[in-house]
Amino acid sequence: MAFNIRFLVRPEHRSSSIPFRMIVEASRIQIERGVELVFCFCQPHLLNLYESLGFRSYAALFEVPGFGIVVPLVLIVPDLAHMRDVRSPLVRYLPKGIEDVELAARIRALLPNEPPVIVSSSLERDSWSEAFGLLSQRRNRAGAFEGFSEDEVTAFLERSQMLECTEGQHIIVKGQDTHPAFVVIEGAAEVRSQNTTIARFEQGEMFGEFAMLLHTRRTADVYAAGKRVRFLVLDERTLQRLLASRPELAAKFLLNLSKSLALRLLSR
Repeated sequence: MAFNIRFLVRPEHRSSSIPFRMIVEASRIQIERGVELVFCFCQPHLLNLYESLGFRSYAALFEVPGFGIVVPLVLIVPDLAHMRDVRSPLVRYLPKGIEDVELAARIRALLPNEPPVIVSSSLERDSWSEAFGLLSQRRNRAGAFEGFSEDEVTAFLERSQMLECTEGQHIIVKGQDTHPAFVVIEGAAEVRSQNTTIARFEQGEMFGEFAMLLHTRRTADVYAAGKRVRFLVLDERTLQRLLASRPELAAKFLLNLSKSLALRLLSR
């Protein structure tokens, strides 16, 4: 077994292929040395990247003090069938005879029947309908998907992640150099300073967009508020893909984002 602690990449290279190549190279070396299980914790916005390699979530996300929420993942190297299914680039590095169907089945039996953390593109239609119902509820402030149809929401978020937190978990850590934005699906998120709540985001509202748009460090601590808190993770690449493929949806989203930011400034 192996455990990957952290990959560190200079900020100017984080939007390049270097992080992906580092993960692939580390996994290749581990596989060559006979490692059969690779464990790691990943930040929410990197979940798609790791799942494309064949990693799977095996436990609910949790908080690392000073770092924020992370997702526990495992790569079952002998489960070659799964890596082929997700078209993992690691397949080319697997030695002949590495596949072990029986061992893979025994390890899979230890994993939860339902993945604790779900990539939005794998959600069933009923789950999407529930999320859309929550997003479309009337609210006093502008929502990220105000005026969107269910199909438009699905198209916009098909490569994002839907994550679930518990009360008080640290979603964003002040000073952290990460850039995804978040949309509240259920529950709320609170901006806190010295145990005092200074702002609150409800269903449909977005937070963390300043870091996503400006590539700046986080300026505040944000915590989950409520018995059940679900949110979607968006990154700049999601928006860039949408601008290329569905510019009308990107324009509608950016208009909602502009309204939200303007209303936030007026309320100060």
